[in-house]
Amino acid sequence: MEYIKEITVDLSGEMLFENITAVEGDTARAVKITILSNCRPFTPPAGARAVVRCRKPDGNPIFNDATINEDGTITVSLTAQTLATVGNCRCEVALYSVDEELLTTVPFIIKVT
Repeated sequence: MEYIKEITVDLSGEMLFENITAVEGDTARAVKITILSNCRPFTPPAGARAVVRCRKPDGNPIFNDATINEDGTITVSLTAQTLATVGNCRCEVALYSVDEELLTTVPFIIKVT
């Protein structure tokens, strides 16, 4: 059983979605992220890896590996640790190229209830 919330984020700074709401302690939630560059679909380069970096409401950081799908979207499971603290969890997708160049999306918020 898995619930997948789909969102779109832009590399240029545009927020194109509402906050994601999740329940504290859930372990069957995921987010599928479409990345845009100036409102056009962005596909991570071959060999890139994706990490979702979050700051929990208590100030602690979370780093979760994410999957780059064949269609260029990114899927990340919302771990129990990500959803361990009630409040707003600020997250972003960090894309690392083979050469370790870094490209980060605008932040999005997971509201943990």
